[in-house]
Amino acid sequence: MLIVINNNKDTIGKKTRQLTKFLDKTKINYKVFSHMSNVEDLDKSKIKGIILSGSYLNLSQPVDIQLVSHNIAVLLRCPNIPILGICFGFQIMCLSYGGRIEHMGQHKNGLEQTNIVKLSPLFKGLPSCFDVCSYHGDKITYIPQTFEIICEANDGTIQGIQNLKTKRFGLQFHPESNNKTIKILKNFLDICEIENPDN
Repeated sequence: MLIVINNNKDTIGKKTRQLTKFLDKTKINYKVFSHMSNVEDLDKSKIKGIILSGSYLNLSQPVDIQLVSHNIAVLLRCPNIPILGICFGFQIMCLSYGGRIEHMGQHKNGLEQTNIVKLSPLFKGLPSCFDVCSYHGDKITYIPQTFEIICEANDGTIQGIQNLKTKRFGLQFHPESNNKTIKILKNFLDICEIENPDN
């Protein structure tokens, strides 16, 4: 089973809906949890992977502490399970392990190019540079010591990190929003060893 943590305060956001639309097509078993869900209710023996979704929220601005702490609890309580943080989920992951973020003074919204700077199983089958969908107002300025940068935007903004030992991955962009980057989500399912039940 795959778990999706919905990082939108009141409803399932647009980006999470795009993510679940992709997962519906794969026909895999998944469940969406909100920040109001009890992490203790998760049966970790059945979970093969977790995605921390993106959001319209910025960590550099006031946010619901319960929403943030929910993500941190998942990171702490699921040490042997692959986790992919997307956008807001990625930023929480960075902060949880000792990274830093800052507000950009503007909001990115649209396509931009990312460049692979380190091999990653997330990027299997993708070219060394490709277009991604960005939607964020904060950026990572310092990554946790146990992580490595795997891709950057043309302006040097950190777009992705990984810790292969703990199977933690983070992306600033939204792979669910671009048909060409859906491959990244498929690669993450492979990392989690989650198979389509029809195969």
